[in-house]
Amino acid sequence: PAVLNAANEVANQAFRDGRITFLEIEELVINTVHEFPCQKNVTLQDVIDADRRARMIVESKIKEKMVWDCSILLSC
Repeated sequence: PAVLNAANEVANQAFRDGRITFLEIEELVINTVHEFPCQKNVTLQDVIDADRRARMIVESKIKEKMVWDCSILLSC
């Protein structure tokens, strides 16, 4: 749940900031959640680390998308 929540928060903020479309929220969240293995007996530190990593992954994916979108616009 921590990864899902963190990814969703970052993706929703990016949508509100106009950096991604509404439909990209789901894609970002699902792809980020799939990067994490299912774990049992996690510690609080594990949750904090997963939250931080999920946020970084979503931001990275958004930046990659923005660079890719700009390169397409410049090549036209």
